[in-house]
Parts: sequence; structure tokens; C-alpha cells
Amino acid sequence: MTPFRKGKMRPPFNFLGLQFQAIDDCGNKLPSIWVLAKNNVKCDVIGYDAQFIALRVQCENCSVFIVGFYGAILYTKCRILWSSLGSLQQRLLGSCVVFGDFHAIISNEEKKAGIRPHRSHAKNFIVG
Repeated sequence: MTPFRKGKMRPPFNFLGLQFQAIDDCGNKLPSIWVLAKNNVKCDVIGYDAQFIALRVQCENCSVFIVGFYGAILYTKCRILWSSLGSLQQRLLGSCVVFGDFHAIISNEEKKAGIRPHRSHAKNFIVG
């Protein structure tokens, strides 16, 4: 992923009451991640790569970190994402929200066709 820039492209989102805070720079391609927020909200990109974006969101006297991710289908690339998120966690001092999709199939019931999921994939998601 290439660096984020403030307002490279501005489609009309005003009807939603939202304005661009940041957008990724994909060269000749259309941007794939757009950060939109109301006027009274400030968003700063504090980290990103091809699989995640991390923001510091400030509104009035409140500040929160928001991390969104979209994991690769390949298990090895997903492990890289886990490592990146682990390193990022050390910099997130304060309230934090993390959301996303790891493309993980953790049980046979979730798999529709093809080979069965490997047990090691599920171990990342088992708590306790």
C-alpha cells in the first residue's frame, strides 16, 4: 500500500454529512481505503499496510484508536498480519477498537467445498 494523502479524490459524500480525512494513494488505480468523518472529528493515520489501517480518532475531548483489517487468504500472509497487529498494539495507548476479517475457517461446518481446514488455523481464535 502506498502512503495516505489528505483528499486526493473527493466524490460527493456531503449528502451524508461526511468529509474526507484521508485516502490511500494507489498510483493510477482508484483508492481502496477512504477515511470519512463528520467535520468535528479528526482522524490521523498512525499505521497501515496492505492488510490493515490504524487510526487515531479525536472528537471533542475524546480520543480512541480504531484498527480495521482485511486478512489475506493465504495463511502465511495472515501470520504477517498477526505480527503487524501485535507490534502496533504496543503503540495504542488508550481506548481501542479492532475489527476486520481474517478469512479464517475454524470449523468444518464453515467450509463449503475443497480441503478441510487445518487445525492450526483455529488455534489462533480459541480463547481459554
